[in-house]
Amino acid sequence: MKNLTNYMRLLCIGFLWLFTSYVKAQQHTDAQLLLNDAEASVFNNPNYGIKISEFTLNNNPKANIKCQSFYLLAKSQYIKGNYNEAFKNLTSAKSIAKQSNNTKIISQINILIAEVLYQLDLFSLASYYLNEAKNHTSPANLNWISAKQLQNKTRLAYLEQNNKKEAISNLLSARSQFQTSKAEIENLSPVELDLATFYLNRFQLDSALFYLDRLNTKQYQNNQYISMFRLNKYAAVLFQKKEFFSAIDSLKKAYTIAERFNHVPLKSKINEQLISNYIVTNNPNAFLKQNLNTTVLNNTTEQLKTEATNTVLNYTKADKTNTITELTASYKRNIIFLSISAALLLGFGLFYKYLRDKRIKQYLDILKYFETSRTVEISTEEEQSLPVKNVEIDIPAIQAAHKTVAAVAKPSLNVKSEDNKSPNIPKETENIILSRLQQFEKSNKFTSKDMSLGQLASKLDTNTKYLSEIINKTKGKNFNAYINELRIKYIIEKLKTEPKYLNYKVSYLADESGFSSHSSFATVFKSVTGLSPTVFINIIKKEFKA
Repeated sequence: MKNLTNYMRLLCIGFLWLFTSYVKAQQHTDAQLLLNDAEASVFNNPNYGIKISEFTLNNNPKANIKCQSFYLLAKSQYIKGNYNEAFKNLTSAKSIAKQSNNTKIISQINILIAEVLYQLDLFSLASYYLNEAKNHTSPANLNWISAKQLQNKTRLAYLEQNNKKEAISNLLSARSQFQTSKAEIENLSPVELDLATFYLNRFQLDSALFYLDRLNTKQYQNNQYISMFRLNKYAAVLFQKKEFFSAIDSLKKAYTIAERFNHVPLKSKINEQLISNYIVTNNPNAFLKQNLNTTVLNNTTEQLKTEATNTVLNYTKADKTNTITELTASYKRNIIFLSISAALLLGFGLFYKYLRDKRIKQYLDILKYFETSRTVEISTEEEQSLPVKNVEIDIPAIQAAHKTVAAVAKPSLNVKSEDNKSPNIPKETENIILSRLQQFEKSNKFTSKDMSLGQLASKLDTNTKYLSEIINKTKGKNFNAYINELRIKYIIEKLKTEPKYLNYKVSYLADESGFSSHSSFATVFKSVTGLSPTVFINIIKKEFKA
């Protein structure tokens, strides 16, 4: 009887163990199915991807499920334009994947990290992570990653060297490699968008439309994420074709998707384009409403981008420190460290340059329109309304709107992250830097095209952090705005005091004042004066005639 009791006890224990194992296996299977379902719809419903990944993170302790959950969470945040949270979750996923030595997911994580870094203009760091992805991938994916490297390299080379011929050749080569690759990897930024942007900037509108149409095929029809970028770019082409009302319709469709995703960076871009179209279609009421929204969105986008950039740089710095400790083990790992350090240094140097270039965006489409037409229509009544000797710039509604928007949006500029505390600069040091800064302003060295925060800090014998803080504190603006305003004031003084400058082309004035391109000069000039260079010069000419 006693033996029978022991036997029954063991049988019950065995049954409970089998039942528990079955339940755990079923939970694992259910979690995997949920993640697969959410990832299949992430390009149309990223919010669902966030909910599912957070649920599986809280309810499943398995390392591979947690890794996939963090990856899906990061991908969903990326699609929503929240690059700071996307990067944080990718680092968590990567940490788990390294512990389990899951090379497949490590490669996917590094590719997505590179996409995030591209959105933050950190192209050199993006190249580093693409190389890491290549080192961890299977042979079947090598061709795809090589194409992605070429695409990223082209973005960097084009922005750095403006080599148009090499850019188009590389982009077409990358597109060919993507098409022939059999890798099952989703491209979050199709090369067709880069090609369309390239041709749009060169006013080759038919070519731009050709590549945008390639994103309207069956492959992308059920991809709302790609659709909103295609519609946004398509509207830019319509603007150049002067089909303004069609452009507005396309932008509204793109905004509907961006609003549903709450993709703040793209909403900001779309609003800027809507403003451009409302101005040229003479719709001041729509302009006023849209301009207010745009200013708030621009401030939010800049703040989010700064937070994400700081997160990346802080993580990279910490990662570098950990790597130094590990590198003492072998010569081979020391070589890896040197490569990482070189990539970091290059990335830091390029960051400030690209930050300057990317911020000069407002009214870019309007200025392209003016550059294409080369004329500014001013009615006879407007010309007669200008005083003969005391010319006042009068842009009804638009100038008033800028003042209203500035007053409303100003408080949002004072929001600071706790991670971005101002440095405590000694008063004596501050006075020395200010004195040197005044000498710099008198020297006209700000017209150098190579002028950067790092270069100026070196000339003033200080560091970039001190210099940036002092400029923000005493000038009320960041370094890029400070340098650009000096350049605009310089060229305005030339226009007012030396009549020969009134006959020079805008491209010459841009080069003379230190801008790298006609378009960037025209954009900053308009933001400072409220008028395009052409209109401003016409007014000055009237003063001289008077």
